[in-house]
Amino acid sequence: MVNSLLIELYPQLVDGLEEQMDVTERYDLVPEMPLRELRISIESAYDWALKIDFSQPQEQGVFWYRSEEKMEPRLGQTDIDIGAERQMPLAIGRSVRDCYDAICAYLAEYPDDDIAHFLLRQPEYRGIICRIQTMANCRYGEIRENLVHKEVLPMHLLRCKLSFFGVSKFDPRSRLWVRNTMFQGAPQIADRLADGWQFPVKPAN
Repeated sequence: MVNSLLIELYPQLVDGLEEQMDVTERYDLVPEMPLRELRISIESAYDWALKIDFSQPQEQGVFWYRSEEKMEPRLGQTDIDIGAERQMPLAIGRSVRDCYDAICAYLAEYPDDDIAHFLLRQPEYRGIICRIQTMANCRYGEIRENLVHKEVLPMHLLRCKLSFFGVSKFDPRSRLWVRNTMFQGAPQIADRLADGWQFPVKPAN
């Protein structure tokens, strides 16, 4: 909050950055990369995923799906709720782990092959390999957490995203959803003197 307020003092330095807050999202595949090199990249950039034991039930206790009513992400309980076959691809750690194990097994038989040859035999890993190759060089490219763990809390993921929409206060009434108020206490556009609304107080009634 302090950092955000300080940069407001220098609009000539920061206002132009608003036009640079977008990114062209795409995944690039480099098929000629040696498979050994990809394995090293996974061990370096995705070491957090390799530390998770996905054979434990709690590590795959939930799945994410999109609600038909509001098209918003929701959580379902694995082996209890229906719809797991339509889950959103948010279990990045699990996908990386599966891909890594397949790569290690493949390299034991074909140690000199590249990614292209691997994908010809196991094309189901094309998507996660594209993601790994694209994101491995991005310091903040991945949320380094098991998003399908039984105790995952959506609020931990939403704080940053919702803050871009003007949310500064959160009211977690459930581990499955978060109530929030956007721009609470913000002044009317014409009121140019109300500059203390960044720290609104709780309404009296």
